[in-house]
Amino acid sequence: PDRYATSVAVTDVGVTAGMDPTRLWIATGLNWPDALVAGSAVARDGGVMLLAHGRNPSGSPATLEWLTPRAGTTQRLTVLGGVGAVAAEVVTTIEQALTPG
Repeated sequence: PDRYATSVAVTDVGVTAGMDPTRLWIATGLNWPDALVAGSAVARDGGVMLLAHGRNPSGSPATLEWLTPRAGTTQRLTVLGGVGAVAAEVVTTIEQALTPG
């Protein structure tokens, strides 16, 4: 239905193929350069990348739904592009989704 659901579907395929969902990379879904440039670094790391709405904390529900059952399992979270790409409020929402209980 949208780019966020597509990124979840691609991430699920990557996890099935052996990518490590505990090494999580987040890129804005509002603009493409950060995700494009980081793609090879994510692959080399063996982690996964998800798109998140860069401005609206609830703007990428598929991403949040993917993160929530994995609360407490993330070893590393890398947010691409800084607060210019992914607002602090969005990062806080993602961190809360990854926090158990």
